[in-house]
Amino acid sequence: MTINMFQFHSKLNCRLIDHLFNRLAMMYGKKWLDMFMTEESINGWKNVWAEMINTRGLTLEMIKRGLNNCIDMYDWPPTLPQFVKACETLSRDETVTPNEPKLSLPVNRAAMPKELKDLKNVLMENLSVH
Repeated sequence: MTINMFQFHSKLNCRLIDHLFNRLAMMYGKKWLDMFMTEESINGWKNVWAEMINTRGLTLEMIKRGLNNCIDMYDWPPTLPQFVKACETLSRDETVTPNEPKLSLPVNRAAMPKELKDLKNVLMENLSVH
């Protein structure tokens, strides 16, 4: 019996990953969609990206930042390492003076259940609007 790794991710993550896939498709159009010739390749992408988002503790705000940073950083769709970098890099709108050191964002794993619940609520609101 083959177990799809995506089955281990919650429905919340499925919706988040679907939304992320669609956003990247809207941003990069044919460049993005040409990378996925089969449903299997799409599901493989979703599995790997969902796993890395969970592993790295990326929050909804970090993912939004990553999408915004991709516009400034990449003419072509980002690879997974590029997207993680875009999520973890301060955006041009986040003020950092030249004398201030760049700080990496701490991941508060204790707060993650609340953040996931908040994310679920936001996603459910967005889904009910459409």
